[in-house]
Amino acid sequence: GIIGISLIAAAFLTGLVAGVLSVLAGGGVSVVLPILLAFGLTADQANATSRFNLMIGALIATVILIKKKKIEWKTTYPLLVATVIGAIGGTWLGTMVNSTAMLAIIVSTSVISMILVYMNPNRWLSTADTGRVVPERVGTLLYFLLCFYGGIVAVDSAILRLVVLVLLLGLPLSKANPIKVVTGLALFGISSL
Repeated sequence: GIIGISLIAAAFLTGLVAGVLSVLAGGGVSVVLPILLAFGLTADQANATSRFNLMIGALIATVILIKKKKIEWKTTYPLLVATVIGAIGGTWLGTMVNSTAMLAIIVSTSVISMILVYMNPNRWLSTADTGRVVPERVGTLLYFLLCFYGGIVAVDSAILRLVVLVLLLGLPLSKANPIKVVTGLALFGISSL
């Protein structure tokens, strides 16, 4: 009846909002996970289910970015390789994490991400390269580790990957976001399997 239709509408709207947030900046999982938990899923079930939404959003955004030639492939390729390797390892490990530990990881990561984003908000709005803080190899290693983490738990991995791209590798958000989207497609595609 009406309750069933309301739940379907709420799920659709949640997915839509989360998809838009994930593509534009990151954090869409932060919208989806509480709803899935409220529907009665355990933390590990909600984490696994949220990946499908992320993968679909990243797929659509990647197709659009490729058509508009917005992806800087030279910078993207090494990070894409790091993503694939990290996602495979993290997904394998993530299947062994119990629901209680998964919930603790989700909460702590959300707090850390919020602190990192609000530490220097003007840096996110920069339109020019802001200067690399770490060497490219170190940035790629950190990206690998975040994709390994993203294979375990989806929450805020996009925001954390943007932190590496913008704050550590010095890319402007306009170049970093397409990289985040393309690598996110690989990450969530692999971890959805």
